[in-house]
Amino acid sequence: MTTLKALKRKLLANPEVRAEYQALKLEERLAAKLMQARTAAGLTQAQLAARIGAKQAAIARIESGRHLPALATLQGYAKATGRRLVVDLIQKEAKPVRSQRV
Repeated sequence: MTTLKALKRKLLANPEVRAEYQALKLEERLAAKLMQARTAAGLTQAQLAARIGAKQAAIARIESGRHLPALATLQGYAKATGRRLVVDLIQKEAKPVRSQRV
């Protein structure tokens, strides 16, 4: 019987599956950050939705990680929660070069 860990390792060996998996992890981290900002501001999903002109169901989808929000929505989240939005692109770390023995 294949364990879940072995199955995950096998699936992630496929570059396309690995890329999709990494993208989902990013969406989940973003969703967690948005929920954290909302709750720290003491807002319910309905209150946040009213402040940014959205429906509560849309906020729930975003915070579940099932929907990637538009930049305007992220700006609305920031303003409604008393924060500012920062978007940054950071240089990837170079992979260490393995020396080859001759």
